[in-house]
Amino acid sequence: MYEKSTQDNFLSLCYKSRAGRLVFRMISGKAFSDIGGMILSSWPSSFFISGFVRRNNISLKDYQKKKYTSFNDFFMRKIKEDKRPVCKEEGALVSPCDGYVTVLRADEDGVYNIKGNNYTLKSFLRNNSLAEYYYGGYIIIVRLRVDDYHHYGFASDVKRINKYKLQGRYYTVNPVAFESTDIFAENTREIETDFTDDFEILTQVEVGALNVGKIVNDNKKGSAKRGEEKGHFEFGGSTVVLLVKKGVLKIREDILAASEMGDEFKIKMGEKLGNR
Repeated sequence: MYEKSTQDNFLSLCYKSRAGRLVFRMISGKAFSDIGGMILSSWPSSFFISGFVRRNNISLKDYQKKKYTSFNDFFMRKIKEDKRPVCKEEGALVSPCDGYVTVLRADEDGVYNIKGNNYTLKSFLRNNSLAEYYYGGYIIIVRLRVDDYHHYGFASDVKRINKYKLQGRYYTVNPVAFESTDIFAENTREIETDFTDDFEILTQVEVGALNVGKIVNDNKKGSAKRGEEKGHFEFGGSTVVLLVKKGVLKIREDILAASEMGDEFKIKMGEKLGNR
């Protein structure tokens, strides 16, 4: 279940007033985000680390030990391999990242509602034929918070087909904001379509958010294994979206039940989302 934080109260102020939305639109552009990224990659930003760890109750025992040269260096820290085991079940689809899962069933019109905000799959992907392919299937949203591990991987064994980037504006992917603006339509997205033996054509989308300097994906081609690292986000709460064709996936009952109740389900990278 989603719990409000100090960040949520700030976002509520920004999104639910005319003045707040105007200011937020001004600071949410790429130039502002790039400046923020430069600051957080500088050595003085390393002084923010201890306070950030304390405020967000982050346990560092699960992460590889190193001396961090900046806040972003800390934020992109690598976890110990044995702390994110990948589900080995045959035909399993796994979470590409740590976060909070919401599962939506795509209706025939391709219109989705998230916390009272409507958007279309066509506008999200800007590819009509690809959007239509997923009608009747699942849209799986995994929302990362600032205290989550911000590396992500592949949800299945894949043969990489195509990828493209949609430049947008950096609006937050926090549920508070869903009530006031078309979140995904305004965010930068990196979209990759892959072939899988178990789920046919699988699409994974990384969504940038406020204060994320950039989405950092690899430039590899060919094949990738389930759980293999695909990339990472720099600082900010971000989101990974999976699009799954109708009839090829059975979602875990506990995740589905939570989504039907309007709740998010906490999950870790590599844990099972469902089976073919």
